[in-house]
Amino acid sequence: MRQEPPGRINEDSVGHLQISTGLGSSLGAYWPWILYQNGAGVLHHVRNKLSGDTFRPSTEWANVEIDSIRPQMSSRLAVVPTATDFGTIAIQPGHAVFYQDRDSKKLAVSITDLDSPDGPNRSSNFSQPWPTTLPDITLPEQASIVAFSVARHGDTTDRRVDTYVLHLDANGHVNVVYTDSRSSASHVTTWKTAVPAALKGADKDTDIACLTMGSSPYNAAGEDVPLEEAKDEMRCFFQRGGKVVEVRLDAGKGDWIAVGDVPIPS
Repeated sequence: MRQEPPGRINEDSVGHLQISTGLGSSLGAYWPWILYQNGAGVLHHVRNKLSGDTFRPSTEWANVEIDSIRPQMSSRLAVVPTATDFGTIAIQPGHAVFYQDRDSKKLAVSITDLDSPDGPNRSSNFSQPWPTTLPDITLPEQASIVAFSVARHGDTTDRRVDTYVLHLDANGHVNVVYTDSRSSASHVTTWKTAVPAALKGADKDTDIACLTMGSSPYNAAGEDVPLEEAKDEMRCFFQRGGKVVEVRLDAGKGDWIAVGDVPIPS
């Protein structure tokens, strides 16, 4: 990446949209999607208008209002890919958003454009990875919500994902809602819940941070880079006792393991 000298910094093209978010709006993103709420709490998705079949970044963006999804005002927004190949991720319904529902205050998920199979921007290769009906979980107001996806083991045909959602409950414990299809690539996937010991006792005002691994239509050799299966490198971070705590997913067992405190320079 070439670094511009002072005075020649190029503003990112998304800045030309002059987007105004609502006060307290969360941001959720996975390339090429960005989701936010406007001042009225209406959800928007911003998408880079990738170039043709090569899916190369362009300088043009679309900003679309999504009336069908109604998050709580200032809800946390967690965006994940719903497939492993970038060609599907890049167009609808290649991403999902987890949020707190405005009416029920419960954890909810929506896969954009899932019910519009004939939509002009819909991928013809999409296979729904999991049900959009979640376990009945009422969240505290503006509770932390994060999520990440990994490739489903052995599913090279439909290229579906397993997804892990972490959220904070009223008792200060980080809960996990997840699908785990390691035993079979083809069986019907259901959502499971857990409160792992390594995730208990978080500060009640903590944020949670996790990371979904990258995917791309090409690498330096011009080869497709799909989303990978779960590895022990899958890490999340939150605060406990005022300290930043690092935990990792035990990919072989589906459990969570404490790594330790993260030193933060004062």
